Amino acid sequence: MYKEIYRYEFRNRFRLFAGTLRNTWTALAGLVLAAGIFLYQLAAGNACIKPGEPVPMHIVRYARAAIAGVRVFCVLCSPSFTPVVCINAATILFTYNTPLFHRFIFRGWCRKSAWNMVFALIFGLILNGFLFDLRGLILFTELFLFITGTAFLCWIGYHGNKKEYWIASLGAALISGALFVPDTIQLPLLTAAALLAFLYVSFFLRMNVPKYYDRLCRLDAGAAAQSRNDFARMQQLAEENRPFIISGLTLDMLHPVKQTAVFLKGVIEILRIPKRILLLLFLLVLSGRAIAGTELFDSFPLLEVKEVRMMAGTLCLVMAINALSQMLVKQAKEVCEKRLRGLSLPVSDGFVQASYALAAVILNLIAALILSFLFNRSGIKTLIFWGVTDAVYLLHSFTAIYELKPQRLFITAATIILLIGTYRCLIC
Repeated sequence: MYKEIYRYEFRNRFRLFAGTLRNTWTALAGLVLAAGIFLYQLAAGNACIKPGEPVPMHIVRYARAAIAGVRVFCVLCSPSFTPVVCINAATILFTYNTPLFHRFIFRGWCRKSAWNMVFALIFGLILNGFLFDLRGLILFTELFLFITGTAFLCWIGYHGNKKEYWIASLGAALISGALFVPDTIQLPLLTAAALLAFLYVSFFLRMNVPKYYDRLCRLDAGAAAQSRNDFARMQQLAEENRPFIISGLTLDMLHPVKQTAVFLKGVIEILRIPKRILLLLFLLVLSGRAIAGTELFDSFPLLEVKEVRMMAGTLCLVMAINALSQMLVKQAKEVCEKRLRGLSLPVSDGFVQASYALAAVILNLIAALILSFLFNRSGIKTLIFWGVTDAVYLLHSFTAIYELKPQRLFITAATIILLIGTYRCLIC
């Protein structure tokens, strides 16, 4: 009986995968080809990463910092992300009160650990120059323990209450700090952290089964629609998955008055920017830092020229800053357009623009401080860059709200100002 259940589950997974592969094989082939070219250039063609020669320690530190940042972000966003271990939703209904349920969860963890092992092995080999020696074994073990430990913390953050979520987030930050201590201390710390997280998940954590089941139902419906190449159903699922209940900070909690209501609304909307968008913007910033400030991409076509490499890093930063500015402008414009649809606002469009501009100035200051820290720039350049980003936001805002003509000219001028300011203040 058990073997038949496992066989049916495997058959269902295989059918979904075969349908998805049949409908999207061209796009997947392009992604695999692009990823292969990128990894080849990064691993074999790079001046710092050569077969038979271990990677310099500063490159290893950059890689560890990148992995640590991604894993901590995953733990922080674990309540709203896809669960670490996924099974078929119908399996919960038929096996929840039986030993089979725990077996399915255990098999899911085995699959997850196997993927973690493959990732740690590939990454450890690249950082060790494709050498199978003691240093490579230590790198592989450290990466595997760290990724597996943070996976357990993601599971705790998904199923636990608020107290368990914040403990898991703090634990992820502490484990990330362990990546930068000597190996003699690092291995015992990572082993103890992964073991503690495993024991807590196994014996103390109470699964949030209703939340888990609801999420698995949505994932199964999406996988079935993707397997049948049903775009209408996928669009319907995307609309249904949009949250209709706003949680977190709301305007009435701050007790606003007329003079501060619009400003506080702008601050709340900034805090509600989707985490995935923030992650993409952060990855763009890290890409610009890696391209312009390190030697990782020196062997890529055209990037061996220093000027081209610096301009590519500048473009990554400009895209991130410009996208953030456009989001803030869109929020202010939507408030002004609601007046045309019948909303009675006791303030003028200029007051709305000034209030949102104040929120944008504060956000630009925070962004300028973070970027100046990443690029190790002085306080004078930080202030200049802050002024440039504020000027760009104001230009975008005036163009969008007052519909200045020609719009393309003003947007192009704002982009050029931001490009020059970013290059002179952060890259040069």
